[in-house]
Amino acid sequence: MIWYGPPGTGKSAISIRLMQEIGLFFVTEPLAAGDIKKGIVGDSERTLNAIADRARLIPWDTCVLLIDEIDSLVPDRESQKNQQGSNNNDLIGVFLSLMDGAKIVKNLKVIGTTNLLNSIDAAMRRRLDI
Repeated sequence: MIWYGPPGTGKSAISIRLMQEIGLFFVTEPLAAGDIKKGIVGDSERTLNAIADRARLIPWDTCVLLIDEIDSLVPDRESQKNQQGSNNNDLIGVFLSLMDGAKIVKNLKVIGTTNLLNSIDAAMRRRLDI
């Protein structure tokens, strides 16, 4: 799910409160995209896989991953093609694989918040309800 809207409208706060009311389990504390996006090659992918491994440990429970400003974590690959040093394809590939691919974690649900909906990779937008 993607929560989209202007800054300060309570997207993250509503997500946290809603999950508490429903009684769903946060697999980790709510994260900003920068908490996942690391400077060393491969660290971001390892972080996502570690989060997925946590959810796999309790397959009977629905786990939620909340990522604030998800647009900076999974930017549109088409607009990134012409920018040097902007290679997020591995990270986006791991993310897509965990959500709807070879390494799918069926009990892991992702909530992303953004102000810039059109900056998110098209494949991610197709997999998330807006």
